Amino acid sequence: MKIENKKEQKKRNGVFSKIKIIISIPLILIALYFVVYTGIEKKYNTKGSVNPEATKHFVHATTVTFFINLIHSISWLDFNNSIFKPAYIMRDYFFEKGEKLVQENNAENVLWWRVNYFEFYAFIQTERNDRTMAIYKRDRDTRLEFKTKLYHYILKLSNYPVKGEVFAPITNLQDKVGGLLNSFKSYTYLLYSGNSKLEQSINFFKDPIQKERYTNIYKSISKLDVNDDLQFVYNKNLILGSLLMFELHTQTISKETCFSKELYEYLSTVKKLYFWAKDSKNVKTEYRDMARAFLSMSPGVKNSVSQVTMDMVSFLCHKDTPSLKLIKEINNKDR
Repeated sequence: MKIENKKEQKKRNGVFSKIKIIISIPLILIALYFVVYTGIEKKYNTKGSVNPEATKHFVHATTVTFFINLIHSISWLDFNNSIFKPAYIMRDYFFEKGEKLVQENNAENVLWWRVNYFEFYAFIQTERNDRTMAIYKRDRDTRLEFKTKLYHYILKLSNYPVKGEVFAPITNLQDKVGGLLNSFKSYTYLLYSGNSKLEQSINFFKDPIQKERYTNIYKSISKLDVNDDLQFVYNKNLILGSLLMFELHTQTISKETCFSKELYEYLSTVKKLYFWAKDSKNVKTEYRDMARAFLSMSPGVKNSVSQVTMDMVSFLCHKDTPSLKLIKEINNKDR
């Protein structure tokens, strides 16, 4: 009888142990979730928010993103694995709920979007370099929708502050805008028809909608104080170069454009960056990737924006055009 009681007792204890484990696992996960949530609040100074309800949702989204990235970094799972789908739904739900509560003249939502989606969309390189969810792999309608979102984000972040003290201190706002600019420009021409990348690029530059967008972006980012930040100067000049190409590609360049300050500014910056990138001894370690990227599409590289611009200006503009002097100096760099 005693032996049977001991067996029954041992059996009950085993059941209780399993119940404790079952109960403790979600409790541990919940506790861990709020530890991370609190850490994110401190990291981004969310107590300084002028939109506490919106910020609360953004922090929830970012907490979910933290666990997505954690699992992604320590496992073999790629971002496109279906196991992540419930977490994506949860992340997007919180982010969209927060975004609806942010005022039009407050750019807080744009920075939270960068925090939650830049790694996911492969706009920053991770240790695993997982590009399974990269935007250029999506269908055309999704890419168009995404480019429109980025366009509005760039304008908002350039024209409006992040109100309150969330993300304070923001020491490099132009870097945040620059990251969005890179994302906006990347592979946009592939949305256009053509038998080659060159044809697609030409059709892109003939689109009046894109011309309007690049014009608005350039006007907005020109207001920012870049403090001679080379990365931002580089990104800004890429936008200006693209803006000039909308006219140059149609070969309808006017006298006003030949003598415009925008053309002169563009070529002056091309010259500055070209001379800097070619002089590898003066390129700091943190700028070497940028220097290599610039040289890969610099003057002398066939079909690069800078070379096409120089060729078109040389062909279509009068010989007394000030910009031609800059082109001559650039062409003489390696002679």
